[in-house]
Amino acid sequence: MYKVCFVLPGVSGHAVGGYKMVFEFANRLSAEGCEVSILFDNTNLYRRFRAPELIRKNVANFMTQIQPQWFKLDTKIKKISTLEKKYKEKLADIDVCIATAVQTVDLVYNGIKAPRKVYYIQDYENWDIDEKYVQETYGLGMVNVVISTWLQKIVNQYSKTKSVLIQNPIDTSIYAAKVPMCQRKQHTIGLLYHEGPHKGIKNALEVLKKVKKI
Repeated sequence: MYKVCFVLPGVSGHAVGGYKMVFEFANRLSAEGCEVSILFDNTNLYRRFRAPELIRKNVANFMTQIQPQWFKLDTKIKKISTLEKKYKEKLADIDVCIATAVQTVDLVYNGIKAPRKVYYIQDYENWDIDEKYVQETYGLGMVNVVISTWLQKIVNQYSKTKSVLIQNPIDTSIYAAKVPMCQRKQHTIGLLYHEGPHKGIKNALEVLKKVKKI
């Protein structure tokens, strides 16, 4: 079976939607018999703290091994930190390397050897990085995988080949109707709050105002 490596921007001690999708893919590939690794690019992790470089590296490498505690990751999956010595040697014979965010593209494209390289694109990540650079990453020649049709339209404008659409599924074993509609309290609405303007919370609140008037 294939040896697959996902590359994430850095280890995270709290739940992140994009990370969760990567972990879901990692678990399912591992269950299918693939040898899966996750490389955490911890280059800038804990830089905001005034601590000696050696301590920062040791803490980052330790956290890489104990996280995520908020998600049940298959114990067979190898977790690797870019702050480890000779970390690239652990990835010397992988078949597929997957960038999971715009921050990881350069490392995957230029820093890691693999016969096949994939770019898993979960959003138009132009909020912290120059938009032109984001667009250029789509045209590097990696296999672009997108999660939505609107994102696919953007990516295809700058990609050499058509991107692959794999929409996020819903796990119906978790998200299931446990209480029949007729037995629920009326006028109860739930939504995700996020401070990022691109997440559209402003639009959601405007819709709620209109619903309330009706």
